[in-house]
Amino acid sequence: MTKYMNTALWKKCFELESEDLSSQQMLKQCYVEMRKKAEMLVNLIVKDIPSLTVHDVSHLDALWENASLISGGGFEINPIEGFVLGGAILLHDAAMSLAAFPNGMQEIKKTPQWLDALASIDEEVELSEKEIEILILPGVLRLLHAEKARDLALIHWNVPGSQEPIYVIENIDIRRYYGELIGKLARSHWISVRELEMEFPTTIPAGPGVPSNWTIDPIKVACLLRCADASQVDHVRAPSFLWALLKPKGISNEHWAFQNKIGRASISGDALIIGSGSSFKAKEANAWWLAYDVALMVDKELRQVDMLLESTQRKYRFVGKRVMGVESSESFSKYVQTEGWHPIDASLKISNVSGIVRTLGGDHLYGSSQVIPIRELIQNAADAVRARRLLTDQNASFGKINVSLKTDHDKKSVTWTIISLVQSGKATYA
Repeated sequence: MTKYMNTALWKKCFELESEDLSSQQMLKQCYVEMRKKAEMLVNLIVKDIPSLTVHDVSHLDALWENASLISGGGFEINPIEGFVLGGAILLHDAAMSLAAFPNGMQEIKKTPQWLDALASIDEEVELSEKEIEILILPGVLRLLHAEKARDLALIHWNVPGSQEPIYVIENIDIRRYYGELIGKLARSHWISVRELEMEFPTTIPAGPGVPSNWTIDPIKVACLLRCADASQVDHVRAPSFLWALLKPKGISNEHWAFQNKIGRASISGDALIIGSGSSFKAKEANAWWLAYDVALMVDKELRQVDMLLESTQRKYRFVGKRVMGVESSESFSKYVQTEGWHPIDASLKISNVSGIVRTLGGDHLYGSSQVIPIRELIQNAADAVRARRLLTDQNASFGKINVSLKTDHDKKSVTWTIISLVQSGKATYA
């Protein structure tokens, strides 16, 4: 028995006795077969995005554990909800591999994301076609993967030398009824929480081969997926030896550095605890701050999901509703510890915005004359015209400024509109 089969959610869906054991076992077997194919897909991610932290099947299996932890022991879920959750888990990152695109680079090079990335390359840098592919493919796959995940349960690959199709979900009835939903759920981890209500109906009725009361709440499943995925940031994603072999650089290296030190999450009350096994030295400060940023992101996900479940009056809520200690960098350092330095958040925080505006603007900056702010706006418009002349190598007659005055006697107000016109571009100051 693999590790994910020991999790509370898996057992609740596929191991505990249900009113229809044959349907339960059919879904279980269908998932196991689907997992074998998804494993082959995600194992190829490292080939196309070598600097990425681990996204192989160990990451997918770990989401069952995180989902069980966050949802809590009393959480209600039926076997078909467990199956579509599992399907979305298997496919949500699977398109970060070129292999997920049956037509390969030919398919990817037709996308706007590829064309945009291609246009951003410095024309003065001479690169071969292969070098360009290596340079921009990882970023393009990251941009495309969520949308492509929506299709993976329904598309097929042909066996070489024949037209025999292979699907991730071989059971045609399950694929035709639930494949679209699984794809939408897989994609949903990339959209905002507030979009979930627009993306999914409240309930999806039971499909072929399962009892009629096995309905699906897709929003519940989508929330489980996104919270489990967001919170799976521990050392399983960044094993030391693989880190040493891959030698990632830049921000990718910082991701490896912080996840390598993070332990498995736990729950205390309603809070998820993200902590480290060893301290972050001063030279690892950037990695620590990245860990803090990720913890803030996880906290935001948990809080927004809890608000959604509450506002939609669902009878279940997740046990994990926040992340412990993210209120400040100092409090977070009690869980993800530092050595030889103290993280202090020095970012500017303004509690009295209107007071700052009064102090730094208005009469304090311009005095009482109404002519001075108008002069400043005209100056800004003139600067915009001059900048465009320099950027596009235009002559001194290029561009103009339009100034209009509108008086509203009823409201006793005067509105100035100042527009710098630079060919088709407009910048408006009012």
